[in-house]
Amino acid sequence: MRFLKVEGAGNDFVCVDALRGSAPADPESLAREICDRQRGVGGDGLLVIERAASSDARMVMWNADGSRSDMCGNALRCVALVLARDHGHGAANAVATDSGVFATEVVTLNGGVASVRTSVGRPVRTGEQVIEVEGVRVRVDALRVGNPVCVIWTDDVAAAPVATVGPHLEVHEAFPDGTNVAFAEVVDRGHVRQRTWERGCGETLACGTGAAAVCASGVLSGRLDRAVTVALPGGPLALEWPADEAEVCLTGPARVVFEGDWPWR
Repeated sequence: MRFLKVEGAGNDFVCVDALRGSAPADPESLAREICDRQRGVGGDGLLVIERAASSDARMVMWNADGSRSDMCGNALRCVALVLARDHGHGAANAVATDSGVFATEVVTLNGGVASVRTSVGRPVRTGEQVIEVEGVRVRVDALRVGNPVCVIWTDDVAAAPVATVGPHLEVHEAFPDGTNVAFAEVVDRGHVRQRTWERGCGETLACGTGAAAVCASGVLSGRLDRAVTVALPGGPLALEWPADEAEVCLTGPARVVFEGDWPWR
């Protein structure tokens, strides 16, 4: 089975291009095996690019633990890169996901490196609530932007309890589908720092839908302007939310790291 190792701001994936062949059998087991960082290729998830009837392609994603993901902003940029580099698609494409169809635009392309702008959907806000985690009361702002995300605002994101609070909130009964957990610190109205615990894979270097949720939560709570730069451990992402009824747009890097073959049924 031929694969690509791809990454967007350090959020890394194993990508199978089924436009050139068939989709892998038993992708849940494949995700667990191939994403293992000690015994496999390593990655936050498995991407499969498939044909789609009413869009340019379909992205299907499994997290590193084998669970299916609705959408991923960083993975979406990587798919746009593959479509432009390997299939001769134009700069603009529509990519179907489990969360709907999203527009992508390759802004620059140089071999296996690109800058890509994508829509990640219109935020739907459930609202703020206080949840008790391990005896500590935590205020979260729950939204859905492609994926469910709860945002926690903090004065010091470097010291945030990502590895302790994150896994408890991921599976908390308040979020029946699970949730990503984004910890965010305001630098100024146009800049924010973020760390994220992602459902199905733990803390990651970047989370695009998490960054979109942070942007929306920051705007709705009066903390941020509608155009912000989100600094993540894997690098910055640019977010824009022009109006409440509009979709959030995300611009950031995508890169093909290497290609290889993996024995799979």
